[in-house]
Amino acid sequence: MMTAMEFIDSGFPRALVLRLVELARSTFYYRPSGGRAGRVPTEVTYDRFGTGYSTEQLLRVIKGLINTEFVDYGYVKVTRWLQEQGLVINKKKTLRLMRSNGLTLARPSRNRSGKTWVKQLVPDTRQPFDCLEFDIKFIRIDGTGMNAMLLTVIDVHSRYVLAHVLKSSIRETDVVKLFSEIFSRYPMPTSITVRSDNGSQFESNLVRRYFENSAVIHEFTRPATPEQNAHIEGYHSVVQRAICNEYLFEHLDQARSVFDRFRMFYNNNRIHSGIDYKTPRRVLEQFNVILPDSDIMPPLTFNQLLTNG
Repeated sequence: MMTAMEFIDSGFPRALVLRLVELARSTFYYRPSGGRAGRVPTEVTYDRFGTGYSTEQLLRVIKGLINTEFVDYGYVKVTRWLQEQGLVINKKKTLRLMRSNGLTLARPSRNRSGKTWVKQLVPDTRQPFDCLEFDIKFIRIDGTGMNAMLLTVIDVHSRYVLAHVLKSSIRETDVVKLFSEIFSRYPMPTSITVRSDNGSQFESNLVRRYFENSAVIHEFTRPATPEQNAHIEGYHSVVQRAICNEYLFEHLDQARSVFDRFRMFYNNNRIHSGIDYKTPRRVLEQFNVILPDSDIMPPLTFNQLLTNG
């Protein structure tokens, strides 16, 4: 600082001197205010009923939550989950606790390339099940050295995964069979639109005739535009993070068991920023949609994690 001041006092331009000595302008101009230090972080977090929890207890719950199978939450979703459980806590405090204990996620890289080729990039959905997206993702089965194919159907409005099938190969007959099961299992609206890419299984005459006979509108995305099928693509990103990056599958039945558990967790317990940090099941309940009993599992709670931790 003294060296910089000497040159500045000698008549050299201030900006040039600061750049040459690699001194930030904020550092050069900073002057202590002499006031009190910032607020000391609180050590107790309260819920809406006035019950206090120590930092140790709160960390136990946070660790229990993010160590739960399939949970891949960052600090924002952890905060919203805690708030939903009744705690009075903000994102800043959650971030401080998670960061100081090595519990934060790495910032994901985002691909911002691509252009919009359709008039309506995001489907106009107004109620559950009126717009469904479906696609296939390859799943590595390490024990066989082969890839299996996962066909999944997701509801755009609620993000509810209605069904999936995991097989060594997916044919057009598998697509028809899966949708037939969905249409018979769930209360469907009178107007339904489904959206997919141009995979050979999806554009086959069998599938197209099936949707036509069922009075279902089938939209195809333009080539090389995954953003037009964004909801199922987003689901596959979660699958990659929560399953494919975490599991080594010895055989197909093992993979099926994991994906069945994941679907239950995803629909019943995983909160989504795109639906105001609710679970898909909660969104459906707000529309009074009655789900099959086999689709329902108990929610994950704060007290459960506090006790089990």
